[in-house]
Amino acid sequence: MACITRPVVAVLPAAGKGERFKSATPKQFSLINGQPLILYTLKSLQRIKWVQKIYVAISESWFNFVENLISQNKLSKVELVQGGDTRHESIKKCVFAIHAKTELDASEDDQKKGSPIVIVHDAVRPFVDEETYCNVAKAAEKYQASGAVCGLVSTVLSVTEDGFLDQALNRSVHAASHTPQAFTLDVIKTAYDRISALDLAKGTECLDLALKHCGVKAKLVPAPDEVWKVTYHKDIHAAEALAREQNVRTMVICQQGKTELSEEICRQLVSHKVEVKQGESIGNISIDAEINSVVLILNHSIEENVSAPLSESFREVYSAFSLLKDVQSTLTVVIQCHQELTDLDYRHLRDHAKKLRRSSDHEESGKLTHFVLWEENEAESATNCISKVSRLAAKLVFDKNSSMNGQVFILP
Repeated sequence: MACITRPVVAVLPAAGKGERFKSATPKQFSLINGQPLILYTLKSLQRIKWVQKIYVAISESWFNFVENLISQNKLSKVELVQGGDTRHESIKKCVFAIHAKTELDASEDDQKKGSPIVIVHDAVRPFVDEETYCNVAKAAEKYQASGAVCGLVSTVLSVTEDGFLDQALNRSVHAASHTPQAFTLDVIKTAYDRISALDLAKGTECLDLALKHCGVKAKLVPAPDEVWKVTYHKDIHAAEALAREQNVRTMVICQQGKTELSEEICRQLVSHKVEVKQGESIGNISIDAEINSVVLILNHSIEENVSAPLSESFREVYSAFSLLKDVQSTLTVVIQCHQELTDLDYRHLRDHAKKLRRSSDHEESGKLTHFVLWEENEAESATNCISKVSRLAAKLVFDKNSSMNGQVFILP
């Protein structure tokens, strides 16, 4: 379902050198968990169905690199534009390219819908969700310009020319400007038609251009903390942690359907903003390409007074392992034991864990497998055990620590 009725395109200025980042590699191309930072931003916009095109301004020296990135990741919406020397120059080039394309291709139906909405966003803000993009697009459709803002955390001081305190500003009437920002195409095009040479060279704020050159006051839209920007090298560590958490898409499979244990594991995962899909039998489940983590819950018990070997449960484990398609995907197997295990059971469990680890190493797939064995114990309440098992399972899903591949954790 579309966010708004008008066509929507995005602009990412990504030709900058990132001088505050203090690295030979511009920050938008720095690796986050093995992938360029800009790729996370591009993928987030590519997934949004109502965003039709993504115009990216790139410097000449990185043009081929980004072309290959687009091809390898099938980013069909991305159009590259030769970037400028400044942020405003890059955005201006993208806006003019959009205007030229719109003039050439606009159908009668598009013209009736009104001027397209242009979302301007920083390539180094990779964790913005669809709702935030939609909120600024809707506001721009109504008010012609809009921008994401957050409240100020620190007190802001006005400083005199000779370095003394002038006054402390009232935080309640000021806000920090972020992206995404959105504009009708006619407003942002007019603003860049009229921009001064000084603003083009030194300015950074698009909302101010719309006010100065078009008389349009932007509607300011409160935004979540996830709009933060990677600015300094230390921010890479925070970005890596967030990327790991936000990039996880998990399916929880429980042989017996919903149980107290499966429900608690789902609650732990959902608390980390993870998409959880719950199935019952692996034979009836197909896993789409976005699923990169599976939690398989097995129930090992005595049936008809016969203790079945634990190894018989591993048919399900191998089936789940084969379902995972993505590099660095994770299979976390939680085995709930209602009977005392034998030394042979423990040996089989560790042997299978090693076998799956070797299989992953041989395929060079990066698949990670962990086992959490819960042996029921009357000395500890089931509620406490379920809580411990669930927290451990969730941590293994998120951490994706290759040193833990093939490990067996026994609780309590």
